[in-house]
Amino acid sequence: MHYAFPYPDFPPIDIPEENLMGAFPPSILEIEKTEEEIIKEAMFHPVGSAPLDRMLTGKENVLMVVDDDTRSTPAHEFSGVFVEVHSSIRFPQTITF
Repeated sequence: MHYAFPYPDFPPIDIPEENLMGAFPPSILEIEKTEEEIIKEAMFHPVGSAPLDRMLTGKENVLMVVDDDTRSTPAHEFSGVFVEVHSSIRFPQTITF
């Protein structure tokens, strides 16, 4: 099988058929929520962690790091949602992005 990667910096490869277990494309998901709704849900109902408001209780300073080098992260949208919900929760006085 000849496979050409959809990235300019990766050369195509040839895989002998006897070594090929299969080609598995990613699943296509139907997303019914906006990015803003997904970000808010993740902030208030994170997987494997306390909600953001509980993590910040009693803290004076917060550093928010929002990035994912493996894909383009809409960090500007995340920070916008964070600032929007800031007034509804007792967040620390100093928040740095």
